[in-house]
Amino acid sequence: MIAPVDVSYYERMKSRLPLQNRYDRYDFFYRDTRLLFGRLLRLIVESESKLEALRQNMKNMPRFSVRNLFEKILLLNRKNYIIKDDVKIIRILFDF
Repeated sequence: MIAPVDVSYYERMKSRLPLQNRYDRYDFFYRDTRLLFGRLLRLIVESESKLEALRQNMKNMPRFSVRNLFEKILLLNRKNYIIKDDVKIIRILFDF
């Protein structure tokens, strides 16, 4: 066991009572925080599933270069990530 060197701290540590009650798993966050966190997780899962479907569609296209597509998007938007509007543009251009 790791214990403090100072005797007064060691005595305080020994006199502390162990936690007797168990917390309900919902006690850690307020209701609003839980709802927002759930919405965030749902949004992440939905976005990933849409992107995966898009990746699979692009994979099945002959003579399609993902690298060229991303380079064009980066040139248009001058950023290092893709947003929802970029995905819409890809769907329109390639008729997904």
